[in-house]
Amino acid sequence: MKKAYRLYASKFHPDRQNGDLFFGERFIEIKQTYDVLIDSEVALYCRGW
Repeated sequence: MKKAYRLYASKFHPDRQNGDLFFGERFIEIKQTYDVLIDSEVALYCRGW
């Protein structure tokens, strides 16, 4: 999972895309999703839905 996160984080990082807002928004979504998946308590809560 960490390898996939790093791949997409580097691909969508706004600094690599000349500050394009689309990529900045996707980068934030990728980061938030990764944070939820690696936090076991939050992940268990989300799986309950």
